[in-house]
Amino acid sequence: MVGRTPIGNAFSSLAAGTLFGKTQNGGLKMSAVAGTASRAGGMSRDEKFVIFASSLGTIFEWYDFYLYAVLAPFFASLFFPAGNDTAALLSAFATYAAGFLVRPFGALIFGRSAISSDASTLSSSRSW
Repeated sequence: MVGRTPIGNAFSSLAAGTLFGKTQNGGLKMSAVAGTASRAGGMSRDEKFVIFASSLGTIFEWYDFYLYAVLAPFFASLFFPAGNDTAALLSAFATYAAGFLVRPFGALIFGRSAISSDASTLSSSRSW
């Protein structure tokens, strides 16, 4: 069962001695491990774009939450019954809180779908 996942494949290859290069005396070459993890030149253009795009999305998201929090008293008088101002304001803030409470569920759903679509794309393009 371990050999069916990429990590399991790595462990079974390691156990068989095929993942890392061997030295003359039977030990493992460190260059086989370190050579794959190191790269020169810093971040690639794609990595910089991902950081920029995710930062920009986070800025817009937090600005949206900030704007709603500041305008909640105005939304309370516009969208909730005018009989009790305190209840209307608490209802506006409850709507604001619902946005924060739902965010983790959205991350689970959309993150899971992104991982599964990315995994299917990656598995079709990999040679192993």
